[in-house]
Amino acid sequence: MISEEDSRSPRLLSKETLRDLLHTVDPSFEFDPEVEKFLVDYAQDFVNETISSGASLAHHRHSSTLEVKDVRFELERKWKIIIAGFHDDSSAVPSKPRLDFSLHNTRLKQLNPQAKTGKSRRGK
Repeated sequence: MISEEDSRSPRLLSKETLRDLLHTVDPSFEFDPEVEKFLVDYAQDFVNETISSGASLAHHRHSSTLEVKDVRFELERKWKIIIAGFHDDSSAVPSKPRLDFSLHNTRLKQLNPQAKTGKSRRGK
């Protein structure tokens, strides 16, 4: 039986497909109906959101075509998902640069020679 909601928008992942996937892991497992509905809805929302954000990126590039790089960028940026075979270091999501504190630590040791040995001024 198909509900009105299901007939209006096609689902990418059906409850039957989800059950089949679970049975490949363990045939004795069953989904709680609420969990099953949640997973189907979550998968649909994930795809819709990813496509929508990717389309916004394509529009930002002044393109009317959603390309792999748009979806890949969104998956990497928002979800930290890297798809094998589609990762390109030149367009990777930039990470925070690693800061080098060695010069700072050297100056601190010069200013306070007791810091090297672990002695404190209070211990005098």
